[in-house]
Amino acid sequence: MSEILLQYSLLGYILIANYEILLSLKLYLTLCFGFAALAVAEPEKHQWKYLTVIAGGLGWFVNGILNGFIYSLLSPTALWGMGIVSAITWQFVYDIKGDDTNRKIPFSVRLGSMVALFISCWVQLDFNNGEFTLFFNGFMHFLWKVTAKSLLILIGLQLAAPILLYQGIPDPFNIWTEINFGLRILPQYLMMRLYPIYSRVYRPSGAFIVNTWMSTVKKYHSDEAITVPSGEISLTFDQVNKKINQMASILLKHGVGPKDSVALILENSPDFFITWFAVLKIGGTAAFINTNLKENALAHVLKEASAKVIVMHESLVGNIMTIEHSEFDILFFDGTKKFAFGTNIDISTGSEKEPDPKLRSDISISDPAAYIYTSGTTGLPKAAIISHSRLYVAMKLSSALQGVVHEDRIYICLPLYHSAGGMLGLGMMVHNGATVILSKKFSASRFIAECRATRATGAQYIGELCRYLMNTPEKFSDKDHSLKFMIGNGLRPEIWLAFKQRFGIPKIIEFYMATEGNVQLFNVQDNDNFGIGSMGRFGLITGVLSTRTLIKIDQITGEPVRGPDGFCQVCKDGEPGELIGQIKNNDPQAAYVGYKGESSKTTKKILTNVFRKGDAYFETGDIAKRDYWGYVYFVDRIGDTFRWKGENVSTTEVAKAFTPIAEIEETNVYGVAVPGFDGRAGMAALIVKENFDIDQLAPVLTKSLPSYAIPVFIRILPEMHSTGTMKQVKTQFRNEGCDPNIVKDPIYRFEGGKYVPFTIEDYQKVSTLKI
Repeated sequence: MSEILLQYSLLGYILIANYEILLSLKLYLTLCFGFAALAVAEPEKHQWKYLTVIAGGLGWFVNGILNGFIYSLLSPTALWGMGIVSAITWQFVYDIKGDDTNRKIPFSVRLGSMVALFISCWVQLDFNNGEFTLFFNGFMHFLWKVTAKSLLILIGLQLAAPILLYQGIPDPFNIWTEINFGLRILPQYLMMRLYPIYSRVYRPSGAFIVNTWMSTVKKYHSDEAITVPSGEISLTFDQVNKKINQMASILLKHGVGPKDSVALILENSPDFFITWFAVLKIGGTAAFINTNLKENALAHVLKEASAKVIVMHESLVGNIMTIEHSEFDILFFDGTKKFAFGTNIDISTGSEKEPDPKLRSDISISDPAAYIYTSGTTGLPKAAIISHSRLYVAMKLSSALQGVVHEDRIYICLPLYHSAGGMLGLGMMVHNGATVILSKKFSASRFIAECRATRATGAQYIGELCRYLMNTPEKFSDKDHSLKFMIGNGLRPEIWLAFKQRFGIPKIIEFYMATEGNVQLFNVQDNDNFGIGSMGRFGLITGVLSTRTLIKIDQITGEPVRGPDGFCQVCKDGEPGELIGQIKNNDPQAAYVGYKGESSKTTKKILTNVFRKGDAYFETGDIAKRDYWGYVYFVDRIGDTFRWKGENVSTTEVAKAFTPIAEIEETNVYGVAVPGFDGRAGMAALIVKENFDIDQLAPVLTKSLPSYAIPVFIRILPEMHSTGTMKQVKTQFRNEGCDPNIVKDPIYRFEGGKYVPFTIEDYQKVSTLKI
């Protein structure tokens, strides 16, 4: 407790350390903050709450006697303290009374506190020091005073936000974490806000992401940049940069130039980053290709990327052989085998000389730096355009969330062709000079061992990953690692705390960020249990300045609910709604570029006339709800796309895979909840002919679909249910799920490469995580 008292007494002293208040008030308000911290840490001990109220009251009384009550009312620090102490007092009175039915601070107190804070902004200038005598002290002196104090006010507002806006007092540790995060991203935030003016004057180049990398190389040239768990590969920043230059020279020889696209079909390895930044150095765009794609889906993404060259690993040659590939110039990265097509390239033969900067001189920050594919409700993967400005912000933000430094070592086992691994993970190396440890793929049995062996201080995750780790047998070595944090999305609330405790992870950073969207949420969950399960929070500063919100939707159709005035309606606390973000194309954080190709794919995600005529918002397609404290929780997805094994699965695309089987008359694909598993498992309800053979399904589906998209369950129906407009009914089937106790139709489960009957006993085993 002494450590808590010391930390928050110092914090309180810093906040109220203004020269216009005598030491007496400083002393009492410092004690007030200290006792308040103890009261939150030990809520069962009411003496801390009594002492908090007494210290705050004595502070006001002594200050009023010494300085005069009129002066106290004009004192910005006094007004500030009054708001916080009043909020604390009301909350603690309810706690002491034990009144659980009405824990809210009265609206009048909250409103008064906010008014006091805003008034303090206006009276921050001290009369005694003559700062109002503008012409005597000089304009620059005046400006400096105003700027410095304004920054202090912003920090204070962020600290007071949970108390004054959300009607209660969350754990102060979490507040301090938010302040630290805010200060880390402040330069980036100011850059984004000032960008519209900056861009008109200076017309910045999109090459600044390459320039950022070059600055990092210059600063940490001989330090380790990339390694792998086995230790067989370890490259310094200088070595990585030389390989990037060598690859760039090879691409130039194969005709790749500015504004050209290069498709990357590469496993997790240094080769991915080397090829991507080689493309950027010559002014091109890299298309990140999912290494699970084949046949129609693979042909589609390559065509949409307009790829001039494909760079791939020879281990993935089987994928390319499922499509017509004669039109592509295929380069096998350090390939050794001979194929009837493609060219083996030896990267060591390329020139180490820096590519001519003029190659990227005409690239603007709105030009694409990458195409990252995402599955939508239309079926086939769509190429989300990642502009240079969006890439820069995403990479910078991922580092700011944790405060990554050069000494950090980041373990990445997520696929680099996804934005989490490719943008956010590698961004910590590009921006902060951290070492990245690239594992080819995730392994539950090797995860902690590899983190331990590589001395990783941070790691990425998705919700499924954490559940897989929890399902492994417990070991004494589970906490034997140097991880300080894990960052990702989709960590299930029910295992969140258990996961942190079992593996000894001090900090969980949960975020929400759609690859192509403009909505970002962050939950930096540190040494407390506040906000567990939340994917982010609407805080005071972010709540006022941000453009994201939750709107009411029709739970059946998924369409927005509009009021009598024709505009959308904002959800109340606890009410599920769609998460949307206002589109501001002059702001890199709020811009929405959309997808490559047909404009209809981009406009389909735009909702107009939301809160006023002519405005436009990006529709995430995700249903979420906000709690009493402003924390946002994921509920479900809208439409025909569901999430399984960390991937978005399109029901339309899966249904197409059944087309070659003549004995199937109709297919209805949807996702069902499975007890103990994240997301929804694919289920296909079929109308079949009498001569249908279930054994013919697996070979067809495994040939044309990625492993995560293969339906886990098959349901044989006597007839298909449809609406009056001949649309298939999915809601009823989705609600019935895969429980044989409810579903009386035959159900089969994909197991061991084939479909086998799924019985009540099997369902019980699944429910208890035995299979």
